[in-house]
Amino acid sequence: MEDTINQINGQVQVIFTKGEGTQIYRDAIWMTQEEYANTSIETIEAIKLERYTAWHDMINAVPTDENP
Repeated sequence: MEDTINQINGQVQVIFTKGEGTQIYRDAIWMTQEEYANTSIETIEAIKLERYTAWHDMINAVPTDENP
């Protein structure tokens, strides 16, 4: 899925979607224009993967019994 890049008031918004089937994650990374210009595509991809992985792990976690 392709990213959407918006420039709003000196900020850059990278909107992305990751996942498959019914587990689709949508998010946006915000940074200044300068930060965006100095950030590699690899770093942006790593940020996206980190966020997706955290979300995926959370929604797929096995429930715990809080009353032993």
